Amino acid sequence: MRTRRRLQFIVFAFLIGISTVSYARDIQKETTPEPPQGFLKVSGKNIVDAKGNVVILRGVNLGGWLVPEGYILKFECRYDRPRTINELIVDLIGDEKAKEFWLAYRKNYITEKDIKEIATLGFNSVRVPFHYNLFISKDNSGAWKEDGFELLDDLISWCSKYGCYVILDMHCAPGGQTGANIDDSMDDHPHLWTDVLNQQKTIDIWRELSKRYKDNVTLIGYDLLNEPIATKFSEYNNEKDLLPLYKAIVSAIREVDNNHIIFLEGSNWATNFNKFSKPFDSNIVYSFHRYGGKVDKHGIQSLFLDLEKSRI
Repeated sequence: MRTRRRLQFIVFAFLIGISTVSYARDIQKETTPEPPQGFLKVSGKNIVDAKGNVVILRGVNLGGWLVPEGYILKFECRYDRPRTINELIVDLIGDEKAKEFWLAYRKNYITEKDIKEIATLGFNSVRVPFHYNLFISKDNSGAWKEDGFELLDDLISWCSKYGCYVILDMHCAPGGQTGANIDDSMDDHPHLWTDVLNQQKTIDIWRELSKRYKDNVTLIGYDLLNEPIATKFSEYNNEKDLLPLYKAIVSAIREVDNNHIIFLEGSNWATNFNKFSKPFDSNIVYSFHRYGGKVDKHGIQSLFLDLEKSRI
């Protein structure tokens, strides 16, 4: 009951257009935003701008916006992922009102004012976790859902205005790449690896995104899969499953877009880079997530021992 009462309040709040982002105004400082100029790219161990200057990314993850997650919204019980959260909302207010709710939620969770605030606080980039179903229809008709692209268009235009770069992150791939609530898995199994149709949908979405944004300099690039293959799934691994799909996606992206960086996460919550070796594309960044332990030089380097052995 506590979950239902909390959700009823949240539904009401969003339907009247209240943003969930709180502001740290006590540490604001005035800045003059400069729109990104030219594409960022990989140069050796660095990311550089069009003039060759090293760019250090200081970013904010826009979690909970395009992928509502139970732990972010402080929900209880089974309401831990987008599909079950939506089921609860439908149960409370019905299908039509639920559609209105999600329109209001997405419109108000992140706004231009939020991006301005992020830039004012000194950040220069945002990472955008998204759900695959924002872009493709459930009926497999092959038609693209323009509403999803319009959300990204608005965000990218705001980021350009305030001098922030954008990274697109597929947080929920068709079938689920992780096998947990974070990928909106149906049964806590990563069916991206068991169904070639799910893999093809993933490739197609990235091709379409890169086709649409190939000339956009505000976009840094594409984080292909968030935290693929949870640790418990030993039947799937980097060599047999993850790297072949990465190569297929990158190949599809490069058919239409040679401008943007590709971000590749290792398996096991983006901590396992076994069998990763020298990047197979000249504009690739290996991206890790650090959970537990010290976030120091030794702790970070320990994630990349296999890469060091490959003498990258």
